[in-house]
Amino acid sequence: MKCPASVQKLSYVLCSWIFPLLKRWSPPGIKKLVWEREFEQGKWLHPDHMKRPLICEWIEKYCGGGVLLDLGCSDGIIGLTVEEGCYKSYTGVDISDIAIEKATIECKRYFPRRMEKNQFVTRDIAKYIPSVKADVVLFRESLYYFNHVQARKILAKYRQFLVEDGVFIVVMGDIKRHQWIVDHIEAHYRIIEKSLLGDTIILIFN
Repeated sequence: MKCPASVQKLSYVLCSWIFPLLKRWSPPGIKKLVWEREFEQGKWLHPDHMKRPLICEWIEKYCGGGVLLDLGCSDGIIGLTVEEGCYKSYTGVDISDIAIEKATIECKRYFPRRMEKNQFVTRDIAKYIPSVKADVVLFRESLYYFNHVQARKILAKYRQFLVEDGVFIVVMGDIKRHQWIVDHIEAHYRIIEKSLLGDTIILIFN
């Protein structure tokens, strides 16, 4: 029997309110289940793998043929659309098995040559330990899914995995809601570039 529209609407409202809290405050196992459910429903996936995100321009500017670490990579759209010559290795990390599987399949199918230097890893980015230092560490709409304490610790941890003169690139929509992250970054890091595109902010710093 099909659920009444009112029940479906209530379920949607509850999920839209509860899921963000679970992503920030729940144990890793529950957090993973929440993300898997959303990816299973098609949320966060890019149906058009050829559509290039605007942030690729900044990545190409700062990566300089080096190592690119994409934390919270979703289906790996950055690793598929950023200019291939701007990096020597790309690692996309995401908590979702579904997202990583899609990223790997898309790369093998449409960009097989990139598989020589692209890898996609299923990990909680709060616990992931890179094997090499990166020229660019990217948080594209991913850092604010951690609570205040976790986000600060994550930035401090990955700062140790930047090469000399390497940079963080943080992209966040709904800037008013996440101003606390901007305030923390501006107080504790060196801002190299800051761009506002409507409600979206791009911060480049080290």
